[in-house]
Amino acid sequence: SRPRASALLRALLLGERLPAPDRQVFLRAGVLHVFAISGLHVVALAKGVSCLARALFLPRRLSILATGPFLLLYMLAIDARASAWRAVLMTLFLDAGRLLRRQPSGFVAWSFAFFALHLACPFGIDDAGSTLSFTVMLALVASLRFLPACGLTEMSCVAWWAGTPVTARRFSHVSPGGLVLSPLAVPLASLTVVLAGAALFAGLFAPPLAQVLAAAAEMVLDVLCALSALVAAVPLATLNVEAWSRLRCFAWYACGLALVVLCLRSRARRYRRL
Repeated sequence: SRPRASALLRALLLGERLPAPDRQVFLRAGVLHVFAISGLHVVALAKGVSCLARALFLPRRLSILATGPFLLLYMLAIDARASAWRAVLMTLFLDAGRLLRRQPSGFVAWSFAFFALHLACPFGIDDAGSTLSFTVMLALVASLRFLPACGLTEMSCVAWWAGTPVTARRFSHVSPGGLVLSPLAVPLASLTVVLAGAALFAGLFAPPLAQVLAAAAEMVLDVLCALSALVAAVPLATLNVEAWSRLRCFAWYACGLALVVLCLRSRARRYRRL
């Protein structure tokens, strides 16, 4: 395995710090967020455990129960931050609803994770990473509730819109490049996590298969790196800005919500005419 690829895989899987040159490329491309352990990693790993359970012909309820301990062990192994614990708590809450045969609610799961984390660590409410994670997740949950037909591109746009004021206020930059690249970067990063995780597991009983899976993970990661370098080379991919005020952040969200309301009303009028 190449040293650079190994470093990138460790950063993606374990949350280790990226090498400085690669960090700058992903930052300029607006997709540095895929290396922060969060919902992307938790969902990918949970799906991997679920697929493994199905391959072993385990009952559905048992496969759901197996996901929780695996995710908790993963969080403890990587010394996870708030964004990762938010994703795990939401996943566990939704899985509990499925076990009880109740319709899981994204809003209730988000609220459970929010209050559980901030009651356990009240000072974390002002953490930039936590604020970004909860803000973006709330926007995604709302979009799935009111716009259930959203695809990956629409969800990426929603995440970018929700996260922009937070990054502008806390980190003083805006990344238009992320709006373009995220619909590709997120599935590529998810696939890399699944392949690398499968390679680690396969290494326990089938080293040749593990080598094939690891090589596939590196190939997918190479594609992500190449696309990121391409976008990062565009002059306006990332803009350094003066830290946004609360008023500017409020105006950004208000304009976005107003645009969504207008689109929904326009769609409703078209349906009435039909």
